[in-house]
Amino acid sequence: MIAIDNANLISPTAGIGIPPVNIALVVPSVTWAYDSGAKTVTVTGAGTYTAPDSWKSTNVEIVDNQGGTVYGHLPTYHGNTGALDVSGLALAGPLTIKVTDVSTLGVQSDGEVNFVNASNASGAIGYWIQDFTTNTNPNNNPE
Repeated sequence: MIAIDNANLISPTAGIGIPPVNIALVVPSVTWAYDSGAKTVTVTGAGTYTAPDSWKSTNVEIVDNQGGTVYGHLPTYHGNTGALDVSGLALAGPLTIKVTDVSTLGVQSDGEVNFVNASNASGAIGYWIQDFTTNTNPNNNPE
């Protein structure tokens, strides 16, 4: 086996004017609640950020099993979307809630919960994929 010396590796952001990013500084956390009677979903941010990184934006996409979509966003760190009206979606089947959280240093965290329905009406997103991005859509708004 050949030993590999990683001592001279550089940050993938070196030389392009972006400071090195430590994804460990960002711990995304989002809770959600579905009210089947009112036909609304509320998403609340609860993540933690360690300096020098901080929260920038959190966007929400709620999708039904027929492709219908409702968008929302968190206006403030640890804020919530308010009650997002999902009455126009196909509610006979389950919903999927997708969340994209972006930090000021460009860490993008994507989380998702599936099978949201009256029997599975609240919880926290438990699985996240994190990556560094040079976001060309700085507000991370749906286009």
